[in-house]
Amino acid sequence: MFHLQPDRYVGRFLVFLGDATVLTDTEIKGLKPRPKPYKVSDSGGLHVLVTPASTQLPKGSKLWKCAYRFAGRQKTLSLGAYPDISLGEARARREAAKLQLRQGIDPGSTVKADKRAVVAAATSTFSAVADEWLQKNHRLDLCQRPVAHGHLKDFE
Repeated sequence: MFHLQPDRYVGRFLVFLGDATVLTDTEIKGLKPRPKPYKVSDSGGLHVLVTPASTQLPKGSKLWKCAYRFAGRQKTLSLGAYPDISLGEARARREAAKLQLRQGIDPGSTVKADKRAVVAAATSTFSAVADEWLQKNHRLDLCQRPVAHGHLKDFE
């Protein structure tokens, strides 16, 4: 599984200058679920988390995760599930997250902010629904409906 050869010795330490990626698509397809979740590492903090059959996820789900440090704290970024996100795409997302880290941006908070923006755009607030209702029903003569007219003043 590991095909690394040291490029040179520096003092007592081995130095690996080549690409240290260890996962292939065939190896990922061959990962089987175990009684407990386990990780199989790629390079640069990227790993596949294989879930057991007892979780709420489908049996043997393979989830891409990327470990990183931000502001002195260890964090994990979820990148998606294996068949949906290929090995190359997971590596590209890892590199995008590393770019954000180099710029001083927490990739996890960026993802959370994007999700919050999508939810906020999708959900309608009470004031937006009320404004839409008022625009649609503006042409009604509210003076003919004293009860409705009184209630509308309460909302203003």
